[in-house]
Amino acid sequence: MPGTHVGAPDGAEADEEDMMARKLTRSRDDKMICGVAAGLADYFDIDATIMRLIWVVAVLMPGPNLIIIAAYLVLCLIMPLKVANRAS
Repeated sequence: MPGTHVGAPDGAEADEEDMMARKLTRSRDDKMICGVAAGLADYFDIDATIMRLIWVVAVLMPGPNLIIIAAYLVLCLIMPLKVANRAS
């Protein structure tokens, strides 16, 4: 039949292309410290407040919280800033 294709459903191909185009970057606009939590929230398509709460809970839990703090600092250093969209 014309217009049909075998394989993934119609929306799956668009989702696959979106996943390939998505970049892990720090947020320029929605940041508290370095923009890491907001950048991760954008990447995983969740609210930035939820991601921040995950970080806070992870740091406050007993255990390897120094590793979590170090991971945040490393992400702050290696994640590039999001490129600003310039309107002409």
